[in-house]
Amino acid sequence: MKVTNELLAGLLIAAVLITVVGTIVNSFRIAQLYKSITGYAATDTGYVEVNVSSNVSITLPQNTVDFGSGYLKSGASYVDLQSNDTTVPSNWENTSIYDPSDLILENNGNTNVSVTVTSNVTADDFIGGDDPQFKFAAENNESNSCVGTLQSSYTELTTTAQNVCTNLGAISSANSLKIHILLRVSVGASTTGKEVAALTFSASQA
Repeated sequence: MKVTNELLAGLLIAAVLITVVGTIVNSFRIAQLYKSITGYAATDTGYVEVNVSSNVSITLPQNTVDFGSGYLKSGASYVDLQSNDTTVPSNWENTSIYDPSDLILENNGNTNVSVTVTSNVTADDFIGGDDPQFKFAAENNESNSCVGTLQSSYTELTTTAQNVCTNLGAISSANSLKIHILLRVSVGASTTGKEVAALTFSASQA
C-alpha cells in the first residue's frame, strides 16, 4: 500500500486531535478530583506551650541580732533590749559595743508566701529571771511587702509556729521585712555566759 502525503497529513491531524482531546479530558478529571478531595484547609492552628513552676524560697540577708555584753544596773528590776533601737537603755550597763540590728527577711522566690517563726527556746529557757520576755514584731522593710496580715505588735516567741506575715510579696521592690526582737533581762537572769536562741522562719505558698 502506497502511503501518500495526504494520508500522513490525515494521520498527523488525527493524532493531534486525540492528544488535545485527551489533555482536555484529563484536565477536567483532575479539576473534579481536587474538588472532591477533603482534609485540606485554608488555615491551621499552631501552639506555644510553657509550664512555669512556683519557687517558694526565703532568705535572711541579716540573720543575727547581737545585744553584746552587759548587766542590769543596781536597783533596776529589768531592762528591755530592742534590736531596732541602738541607744543603750538607762538600766543597762553595757560592757561592749552596743549596736543591735533587726533581722531582715526576704522572699527570694517567685510566688507570694506565708511566713511563720518558731524559737528553739522560750524566754524562761533562754534568759530566765523574775520576768523574762523574748518577743518579736514585724515591719515592712520595703513598702507594701506584706499584703496580708502582718504581726506588727510584739508577740512572745515560743516553740510553736507563729504568724509573721500571711502574704509576703515576691516583687523585688516589695518583698522584705524587718524582724524586731525584744529581750527583757530581769533580776535573776542567767549569768552563765553567752546565750543563743535559734529562730526558724518557714514559708509556704500564700
